[in-house]
Amino acid sequence: MTTVTQAVEKQNVERSKVASLRDAIERNHDQFAMALPSHVDAGRFMRAAFTALNVVPRLQDCTQTSILAGLMQAAQLGLEVADVRGQAYLIPRNNKGTMTATFQLGYRGMIDLAARGGITVDVDEICENDAYDYQRGTTPKLYHKPTLSKRGDVVAYYAVAQFADARPPTFVIIGRGEAEDHRDKFAGTVKDGSPWVDHFDAMARKTVVKMLLNYLPATVELRQAVAIETTGSDEPLNVSYMPPVAPQLSAPDGVDTDTGEIIDTTEGDTPDGGDAA
Repeated sequence: MTTVTQAVEKQNVERSKVASLRDAIERNHDQFAMALPSHVDAGRFMRAAFTALNVVPRLQDCTQTSILAGLMQAAQLGLEVADVRGQAYLIPRNNKGTMTATFQLGYRGMIDLAARGGITVDVDEICENDAYDYQRGTTPKLYHKPTLSKRGDVVAYYAVAQFADARPPTFVIIGRGEAEDHRDKFAGTVKDGSPWVDHFDAMARKTVVKMLLNYLPATVELRQAVAIETTGSDEPLNVSYMPPVAPQLSAPDGVDTDTGEIIDTTEGDTPDGGDAA
């Protein structure tokens, strides 16, 4: 049985970890500010980073280097972690006995990056009672008219890119079976609690957006985003560390306290859960 003294000691240790991590992030404020695009406010970026530490307790057990590396990757892309829009996340993972934080793009982050290049991306799913048709070849087309009720089970997922110039739209579409094949190939062992179990449709949406990125004009940001998403790069930074105690915040509704990712109950973005494709 845990005594009051043990509980207080544990709480003090956890607060010390958070304080140390916050201090390490603060010490690298200037590096993050230099990496951020001009349209992203450094103060807002830092607040999002601190929020991630407070609402994802497992990040406190991750190495400082991996957390700082993940934040730098987010800064270079101009995306915020622990952002209510689900742009990007820091995911705590056990790497051979060492807890590390891995930068993870949300599919809304991918859509935001495409929009900066003048490309509008829409993503949706097709249900069995919807009206739909598509074809490939020299005259590709995609038609989808959702029914307003009793749509039935989801049978396919698609993402469409529309360009600011005169180029015709391009799209990627996959059936549910293809999404399951993708999950089995790249997500490893799928266990209870995995986003592929709890949020399959949202994970399939993210997969089809990632596939679409391969067909889009490669802006610097998109190339970098795809490289990070594909390799899971966690390159250490040349950063400094050290220890005041941060206030403990409770996680807002709709946030997974294990991963810090947005759980969109309206079938929006959710955690990736190890999809490395």
